[in-house]
Amino acid sequence: MLTYLVPTYKNPVGLETVLRGLLEKSETEYEVIVLMERTDPTLDLCIGVCQQPAYTENISFLIFETPSLTAKVNFAATLAKGSAVTVLNDGIILDFLHKGFDRGILATLEGSLDKIMAIYLCSREENDNAYRWPFISKRAIEIVGYLYHPICTTPEICERWVSSVFDQLGRMVFIKDCVIVPNIQHPTNIIYPSDVRQDCEAYYKFTTRVRKDTATMLSNFITGE
Repeated sequence: MLTYLVPTYKNPVGLETVLRGLLEKSETEYEVIVLMERTDPTLDLCIGVCQQPAYTENISFLIFETPSLTAKVNFAATLAKGSAVTVLNDGIILDFLHKGFDRGILATLEGSLDKIMAIYLCSREENDNAYRWPFISKRAIEIVGYLYHPICTTPEICERWVSSVFDQLGRMVFIKDCVIVPNIQHPTNIIYPSDVRQDCEAYYKFTTRVRKDTATMLSNFITGE
């Protein structure tokens, strides 16, 4: 099973587009945990989307008092039942994913004895500033104690942290030609001010040692294959 965490804010149409895309493209069992905010003026509409009969079997939702992406994601990750977890958002289109893309992810994970890896729906050559939708093995999350490092704020920096750790481990796997694209008509409203982005970038640059130590800790659980 795969677990999808989907933060959403003021975008019920975009949220429904993501849920429909997962339903149409998935061939294996999965779960979606939608992360909502109490202050969202479209909260009732977003709940209504999740409660549509087509989605209720696979979807649950959590309502948070905090706008912190990291706090919401890390809490939801503790509840995930899937063997790998990824964070999407409510402003993407999944139409270009291959139907059954999830089988490839699960097969890659099941082929690992220790189940410690990050699986990406992209090529390694993609721009480092682009969010690359990593599927992180649940076992790695449990060992480290979080999915997103608490110091990270924006999705891009959160993903860069993950990439740095798994790159040092040599456990980044790339599944090419499986594209997730922005939803131009209904983009996400989860936007981070430039000063927040700059602060997060500055914090990240001082975490080289912490990322190395995290990779070292995970390496102690890796089985020779």
